[in-house]
Amino acid sequence: MTAVLISIPFLHAFGLFGLSLPLYVGFVTIFFKSIFLFRNLKYHLFIEDVLILLVIFSATVATFFISSSISILNLFHFLLWSATISIFFFGTKFLISNSNFSYNSLHRAFALGLALTSIGVTMDFILKNFLGFYLSDLIPYNIDELDPTQNFSGLLYRVRGFAAEPSFTAMVYELFLPFYLINQSNTKLSKVFIIWIVACYLILTSAASIASLLVLLVILFLRSAKAFLWISITTILIYLLFFDYIEFYLNEAVTIKLFSYLGGDALRFQLVESLTPIIFENPFGLGFGTLSNAFQEKGALMGFQLIGGGALNLYLDITIAAGILGFISFCGFVVIILFRSIYYDSSKNAKALRFSCYWLLSHHFFLTEFYFPMLWVNLALIQMAYFIEQNKLR
Repeated sequence: MTAVLISIPFLHAFGLFGLSLPLYVGFVTIFFKSIFLFRNLKYHLFIEDVLILLVIFSATVATFFISSSISILNLFHFLLWSATISIFFFGTKFLISNSNFSYNSLHRAFALGLALTSIGVTMDFILKNFLGFYLSDLIPYNIDELDPTQNFSGLLYRVRGFAAEPSFTAMVYELFLPFYLINQSNTKLSKVFIIWIVACYLILTSAASIASLLVLLVILFLRSAKAFLWISITTILIYLLFFDYIEFYLNEAVTIKLFSYLGGDALRFQLVESLTPIIFENPFGLGFGTLSNAFQEKGALMGFQLIGGGALNLYLDITIAAGILGFISFCGFVVIILFRSIYYDSSKNAKALRFSCYWLLSHHFFLTEFYFPMLWVNLALIQMAYFIEQNKLR
């Protein structure tokens, strides 16, 4: 299980044939675990597992029976969706069920994952801003990166780490960081480590990630009047002491990008407007990859002009592929996992994992990337929290 988790930072680095390193590591780990424990394999199924399978089934039916034509891209998306759910969600559950993987193991794996992610960010920052090239110029990435962008009034290039885009790497922090912070030790080395990884996260300047985090923190602190008062006073003091620096960072790294995301003529709003009629005209979905194929080759779908290069929203992508039933099934799948966790598990570990889930779900309003492992692994960890806790007691 640890091998899968520490491979997650390499979202695009060292990938082959359009597939990510975590996907390969997950497959190999599950394969060999199955061979070694063939006669004693265990697995835990939950009722909501049927719902994520229903998403895959709905989109599969739409792909092969509703879609007017099937291309290589349709088949690739079908296989990639199936592999993603099988390895990162069901595979994570399988590895936990057949190991002594505990919360202590998870903390160590997350710490190592954060270290690897931050090493990538640090190296990319130094290479691009001082030597003029990215990590991707030195090591293979399985997809092309976006064009270089600058922030802080053009002073610095945005870095990407081991992914093709800064926001992608930010999502790795969204998985690892809350749980690690909840369980970190109070040593000088640990404090230095936290300062380093938080600095690396902030260097990414992912507006969607930071905005989602701020909203979640406000909601969290509003639940406790005492905590909200204490945090408010602390925040005000820090803001007054470092006003110029904080204002400069927020203006340059967050505010400008959020206006571009959420402005009245923003691309994402135009996408929603152009895709909504397609959803209602095709309530049973159009299948895996149909939308991506239309964006790449035609620029139009069902007579509707498409804007941009993709849905830029996981939930829109699921609805287009699997239909309204698929979208409802996905929502039910997530809600049941979270509701059960909230109802039965009030431990700090469970709360940290749920916070990561809210953070990732919020960020996915701005990104599609269904094949990323972070959300699926997180949901599996939340669902299997009881068994992870039992492993700790063995």
